Amino acid sequence: MDGKGFLEAERRATELVDALSSLKQQVKSYSSAQAALDGVQIKLESMIQATEELVNESRKIISVVGSIGGPEIERQLQLTQRQITELGESSARQNVALLAAVTHVDEALTPLLGKSTDTQRAVRGLQTVCYVAIVLSGVAAILGIMILNSLQ
Repeated sequence: MDGKGFLEAERRATELVDALSSLKQQVKSYSSAQAALDGVQIKLESMIQATEELVNESRKIISVVGSIGGPEIERQLQLTQRQITELGESSARQNVALLAAVTHVDEALTPLLGKSTDTQRAVRGLQTVCYVAIVLSGVAAILGIMILNSLQ
């Protein structure tokens, strides 16, 4: 073999080594990708299993709701909402009437404020009771509305 043939053989050997190194890197890369895909596959299988269980439980729930009367539940909810609305409206009317009564009582009690200290304390106590009654009535109306909203 002459010098040129030897150089050519060396060049080809170097190319072959480079190609083998590249192939080795690709195989490692494919192995890493395969390991990652195996991990994803395991997670997907787990997620599919959990989803299947959820669907089965949902079917059971839908079946139970259907068997106990889904439309009846809806009708009862609507009836309850209507009753709460009526309660809120009634409470509002009562608050207006209560406020008018308290105003009348307050007007009747005001002249007594010029009397003795005991009388003044009694008048202030009655006024406080009347105002607390108004506030509590308002709170009851607000709670009724909040319950109605939570049912919707």
